[in-house]
Amino acid sequence: MIELGVLKALHGAKAGSDQERWGKVIKATLATARANGFKDAPLSALTEFAIPEGAVLLPDITMLSMSNEEMEKLADSTIGLNVGTWARDIIQRARTASSEGSQMLSLTALDSRTMGLRANYPTTKQVLERTKKFGDKISAEAMVKLAVEAAKGNIQVEIGKPLVGVMESITDSDGHPSVLAIARRRDGLWLNALYANLGTQWDPGVQFVVSPPQVISS
Repeated sequence: MIELGVLKALHGAKAGSDQERWGKVIKATLATARANGFKDAPLSALTEFAIPEGAVLLPDITMLSMSNEEMEKLADSTIGLNVGTWARDIIQRARTASSEGSQMLSLTALDSRTMGLRANYPTTKQVLERTKKFGDKISAEAMVKLAVEAAKGNIQVEIGKPLVGVMESITDSDGHPSVLAIARRRDGLWLNALYANLGTQWDPGVQFVVSPPQVISS
């Protein structure tokens, strides 16, 4: 059963290192399924936790529990990355982690169709409910470091297909709940902040970024 689940989840994955990385993600996904009582369930139940075909595996990033000032400095010092005024406001207001040491974090991006949402313009509430099936929310630090990877050319961000962090919304200086987004415009690559009220509707091209279950040692 587990072998079938892995093969299904790996369907469409690129060969080589990408496929190996998907394998690690799926190993953790199945571990999560077992932990949630699906050990002896049929394959259809196990695949509830599977990464869907069409999801994009992003580069692993190293989390260092950066301070707000360190995140802002990193974004400002990255060649080829523009930082929007509201993004800067959100970075300064983001809650930072207190843990010590470093941690490798896997990230994946999914659009609304890949997640199985039928609405052409899903709301924030719908997205948050749906992404629970595929991973955890991420932090401001994760989005800043993802933007750095995009500026280095390690992630292709197309015009009209921004990467939007599925994260705890951060209230900006005007009182609006907002999230960080990485977008390509005609004038370059931008780290922006977007309003994320529960009723906010998102364009079909948006790629929502989550952290899939991390690898659990067997």
